[in-house]
Amino acid sequence: MAGKFKNCITICCAKKPPVVEEDMATNGKPIHIDDAINGLKKLLSEKEDLNAVAVEKIKQLTAELEGGDGGEFNPVKRIRDGFARFKKEKYEANPTLYGELAKGQSPKFLVFACADSRVCPSHVLDFQPGEAFVVRNIANMVPPYDTIKHSGAGAAIEYAVVHLKVENIVVIGHSCCGGIKGLMSIPDDGTTARQEAVNVSLGNLLTYPFVREAVVNKKLSLKGGHYDFVNGSFDLWNLDFGVSPSLI
Repeated sequence: MAGKFKNCITICCAKKPPVVEEDMATNGKPIHIDDAINGLKKLLSEKEDLNAVAVEKIKQLTAELEGGDGGEFNPVKRIRDGFARFKKEKYEANPTLYGELAKGQSPKFLVFACADSRVCPSHVLDFQPGEAFVVRNIANMVPPYDTIKHSGAGAAIEYAVVHLKVENIVVIGHSCCGGIKGLMSIPDDGTTARQEAVNVSLGNLLTYPFVREAVVNKKLSLKGGHYDFVNGSFDLWNLDFGVSPSLI
């Protein structure tokens, strides 16, 4: 972008002394984009004898510089701006909440949700920080209990139930789920199949001994959910497993 600025000055503002080009670099290194923008604005304010074409060209270039990278997505800027908004609008606005969270967490929910970027459970259900311990994977699947395999999901469930002592586990499916569609070869409107996949995961949760024990003792509730982002609806249900204490 600095090179584009140099070309513009050379073509449109030949009357400007060579020092303008020197201002654009120090020891061959481009100056900061903000300095380039300020330089353009200063040039417009000082050079009253610029012709109309030159003025319009400089205004156009200034607008492009202020837009940043010609409109290209800048991931670093997006992350920085996002955190700045979060810090100002939420973190600094809720010192009591974040002060408590600094001491520890006591979430009421363990949520299994899909990794799909359209269905963030904290956003959809308006969970506040500290309310939900969240596990996200492809197709919001809960694998059956296994002491060797599925260690990631198993560790999350054990930590949430045994140590954090969550009171609710919610498995949430969603509309247009590519994972479920691929696994079950269903059409895009296969809501019933997606809900049944959630029920399978709820059943798998009961294969975890600590989950089963907590359910039997009525310290833990299992719930299924389905978020339809096409129609803007959310279904929530309980399953009556008829679970009884283990005989062994």
